[in-house]
Amino acid sequence: MAQGHSVRIHAKNGRTAHVFVNRQGGLALLRSELAAHRPDRVIIILGTNDLFFSESLTQRALKRMRNVFKGIPVYHIGPPAFADRLRTRKTKISYNTLAKRVVRAGRAVFGARFIDARPLTMDVVEPAQGRAADLIHFNVAGAKIVADRWASALQKAATTPAPTKRWPRPAVAMGVLLGVGLLRLYERRELVKKKETGTE
Repeated sequence: MAQGHSVRIHAKNGRTAHVFVNRQGGLALLRSELAAHRPDRVIIILGTNDLFFSESLTQRALKRMRNVFKGIPVYHIGPPAFADRLRTRKTKISYNTLAKRVVRAGRAVFGARFIDARPLTMDVVEPAQGRAADLIHFNVAGAKIVADRWASALQKAATTPAPTKRWPRPAVAMGVLLGVGLLRLYERRELVKKKETGTE
């Protein structure tokens, strides 16, 4: 907004990618937003609340959201880093461990347009650094730090050219050509042998 862009935010506390798509009519909402506003870019910041869903469910939900905006670049900011002492009550699994599957799902769906928020938030995991007392949310000061970093990461991702398809490496291509050439040579030699022995 500071750069003169109009920004539309549609946020709701406690939202997860899986529930948003499958139980809350999320795709219909996104289609209506698309029809009304036709954005140049879309940023999805969902996944932290999906830590407790399976990777496949999260990946499927993110893919369905991305597919609504065909022809429009869609970026995904994954979950942040957590204090290692933040663990599930029953199984005592670290939130950082659970976040890995959401990160894998985001990378699988968005590729180079996935922004890993973990390295951008590793120094904002304790209340003294800008995290809320629950060690999950950010306080006001921490949110400002993180927002600035995410904005910079988005700008960088938006200006990075998309990867182009490349031909196989020369060594591999030459190996294939050489293999074909040797096969042709062998066939010709066998044909000459048959002619000489009259077995053709």
